[in-house]
Amino acid sequence: MHEREQSLLVYRALQGLFKRYSKSEILDKLKRGLSFVCDLTYSIDGGLAQPDQRRYGRLSVVQIKKKGGSVSVESKVEKRIDVIEEVLIEEGYLKCRRPIRDYERKKSHLYVVTEGKTVLLSTLDADDPLLSINLFGRVDEVNVIKDGNVVEYVIGVPSKLLDFQRLLFSKYLLLYNEFCQNLLMIEVDVDLTHMDLEAIDLLQRALKEKVKEGKLEKEIAETARSVARQALNESKRADPDVVGLRGLLKHLIGGVSHRLQS
Repeated sequence: MHEREQSLLVYRALQGLFKRYSKSEILDKLKRGLSFVCDLTYSIDGGLAQPDQRRYGRLSVVQIKKKGGSVSVESKVEKRIDVIEEVLIEEGYLKCRRPIRDYERKKSHLYVVTEGKTVLLSTLDADDPLLSINLFGRVDEVNVIKDGNVVEYVIGVPSKLLDFQRLLFSKYLLLYNEFCQNLLMIEVDVDLTHMDLEAIDLLQRALKEKVKEGKLEKEIAETARSVARQALNESKRADPDVVGLRGLLKHLIGGVSHRLQS
């Protein structure tokens, strides 16, 4: 199976999982330590999803390939999954917390998404996590705090452009505080830097189409494309610990205003 197609198996499994079980059922099972296995062999809309009591905090996806009389596993993907019960927004980072579970205390082992992994954070404000308000980020740190009773994930983003999404996501949580509880966090295969490049490409294509349709003046479109290119270059060069997003935006927007006025 192609690598890109395999990376989409987790999303198909999530859709199937939330079709079969209610949101409350899934969250309850995950908090109790159950994992889920999704078999996508005979279905294109999520397959058969069922709990797995042998593993903790995982979403496993399998797809079987039959050829002649033999049966072989074509694809098997296994990702960590967790439920976040509190979100704090501090200094540009999301601090996602949840208590240490009873099954972790019994096993004397924490079942967490490890540092450096890319994750999808979903507010579950819709029936499908992929249709909910969500954020792609990276687990920068995993800490145990409050006298060993709470697991804390520090979620960051690796680039300036993706910081827009983080800002919007954070603002949404501040406006609708009820979604700071029971968020779904799952490890996914996403190249966050590549997402930047795709976003720039889509923006430039959209601007070009608007010019063709006569809905946007050519000079303004050229200026916007120039800003997009600058943003990409700045995001590659800038040290996120030195150059703040507000400073970058001020610099870029100021440059646009100057060119338009001249």
